[in-house]
Amino acid sequence: PSTLMEKSVEVISGVPQHVYKVPLDKNVSDQVAQLDVADIIDRVLIGPSPYPWPLYQAFVDVLRDAGVSNPDERVIVSGIPLRI
Repeated sequence: PSTLMEKSVEVISGVPQHVYKVPLDKNVSDQVAQLDVADIIDRVLIGPSPYPWPLYQAFVDVLRDAGVSNPDERVIVSGIPLRI
């Protein structure tokens, strides 16, 4: 638990899920003013998904635009198969 994180229940693709949001806007809290996205995100795991490579590229692009070094090494496509 953290006073910085917001917890909500949101329906994603028809499935209710807990979603935790961390505000990265320094105007929201002085505590996040010194945070750096590169320090917060170690890895992004993708999968299972029917479209893992477009997701991979989108996350790499967003992380690169945020100034994160080596985003292509931080985003990992899981080898776990999608079961339907």
